[in-house]
Amino acid sequence: MHRPEKMIGQGAAPGLSRLQIIEVDSTKRSHEPIDDYQFSTRFDHGGKNLRVWTVEIGYGGYPYATINGKKVQQSQEIELCQDYNGRIVLCKKVGLMLIGYLREWKVDGYSKGFFQYESTSVSDPWGTLNDRLTIR
Repeated sequence: MHRPEKMIGQGAAPGLSRLQIIEVDSTKRSHEPIDDYQFSTRFDHGGKNLRVWTVEIGYGGYPYATINGKKVQQSQEIELCQDYNGRIVLCKKVGLMLIGYLREWKVDGYSKGFFQYESTSVSDPWGTLNDRLTIR
């Protein structure tokens, strides 16, 4: 099998180890960071646009998100890599190891609701991780 020069074998894919809702953006209130163990936004959201940002560390498959039980569309996926110092960075250089994803979810049309997100690990330790947030 031919392997392009830029492709570097890194061994087995790491299983999904972390999944988290990290930010809510809306027309009414932009860029509200979400802390660990935060169950609700601190501010009221609404307006024409509503986006939720999530992060996955490790390899997950079939990411799935809902608001008030209705499936929402992923609008953006950004690859995360680990640099030579062990920091998590956006993948821009060849040779860095892909370790996860930032995902943006398009939740337009909702000013509030119960957002849920999950992904299933595609390698050991298997299993499904999820996070949830009440958007005010």
